[in-house]
Order: sequence, then C-alpha cells, then structure tokens
Amino acid sequence: MLVGYVEFLTYELAPTDPPPTPAGVLSFCFEHEMSGMLLDFRHPEGQMWLWDQGDRHKLDLTFPQWLEAWLGERLTDQFLESRKLQDESWVGDW
Repeated sequence: MLVGYVEFLTYELAPTDPPPTPAGVLSFCFEHEMSGMLLDFRHPEGQMWLWDQGDRHKLDLTFPQWLEAWLGERLTDQFLESRKLQDESWVGDW
C-alpha cells in the first residue's frame, strides 16, 4: 500500500493527461471509469464536482444536497448537468 502511495506522489503526467486533482479533493462514487464525483473538503459544506471523461465540472451542489438527491433517487445526468458552473471548471484540451 505504501509503495502505491509513493508511486502516486511521484507520478509524472503525460502531456495528454488532465491536470491533477488538487489536495483536499477526494474522488469517490464512480459510475464507471470515465465518470464520477469529487468531494472538495476545502469548502466548508463539501463542494461537489462532476468528473466526466477527463473534464471536471464544479457543481452548484454541496455534499449534503448531493446525498439528499442520491437518497431521493433524483441524481440523474439531467440533475447534474443543470448544476454545472461552467466558469469554474477544469475543462479543455490537455
């Protein structure tokens, strides 16, 4: 486990890789290998981000709101799409 952690810390990104996730942001709840959620612990209420095929979109959604939508079975693609904050995302050609 320690070897894997050291490899993660010293990994060099290829020019085509997206920028790394900043410290304090946790990847979790992946639908499949190209889509999932990120939880930003730097935000007091846990800002949510959507990981979608290498692009990361900041959402107008906190972790408690995300959890409520998930438990209420309202966490759909349309729900997440409507909460994207386009001007605050890591999107673009890498």
